[in-house]
Amino acid sequence: VDLGGVESSGTIVVANKPERVEDDRATLARILKTRRASPMEARKLRGRLQYACSQTFGRSGAFAARLLRDLASGSGGERSLNRDEVIAIKWWYDYLAAAKPRRVHLSPSRPPVLLLTDGAVEDYSSIGGVIIDPVCGLIEYFGERVPAAVEQSWGRGCGHEQVIGQAEIAPLVVSAILWTEVIRERQLIAVVDNDSAKDAAIRGYSPSLPSAFLVAALWRAVAAANATPWFDRVPGPSNLA
Repeated sequence: VDLGGVESSGTIVVANKPERVEDDRATLARILKTRRASPMEARKLRGRLQYACSQTFGRSGAFAARLLRDLASGSGGERSLNRDEVIAIKWWYDYLAAAKPRRVHLSPSRPPVLLLTDGAVEDYSSIGGVIIDPVCGLIEYFGERVPAAVEQSWGRGCGHEQVIGQAEIAPLVVSAILWTEVIRERQLIAVVDNDSAKDAAIRGYSPSLPSAFLVAALWRAVAAANATPWFDRVPGPSNLA
């Protein structure tokens, strides 16, 4: 924790020590190379990584920590990693290099930005979003059909036809990336009309792997913008998106 900027700018900076990040990434690189790890090593690594992630935005690594849960809770010696565990290790390796320090502003804040998003699934999936910044009067929106290849990555057409959960989370991800500069260093009220999407965004994780990937991308974008989000739900008729 760096308190050096409190007097001059009213800002607290929270970050990981560079040497700790280097040590953790070296361990991750070794595991990625061999594709093997023991439950004891996974437990130790999981704890260190969750601590490291909490210094920036704790929800960012929730999905990767869950993917390592089975390995960390096991017993016995070293074993080969499965696909999900390799994905989790690779995510952590990349994230630790990209994660920025978290800046907490103590000075009076501006009114929050309002974001409303929605997704729909019929013959095809579509997503949309509306953003309102009361400070500068900005009002922007988007609406787009989801490409078939993206739907297939969610599982549609592969025995998993119900992809409404992914369609509700996806516009949050698109919005956080599209309007990064609008939400940068701002409080953000993000509103959806789907309970599972709201809950996944709050937890930073979903038991559905495609949704978990989307939520991880959402929190990575939020962390990159140093925004402070509040996720909530409104009934469909109240959703501008």
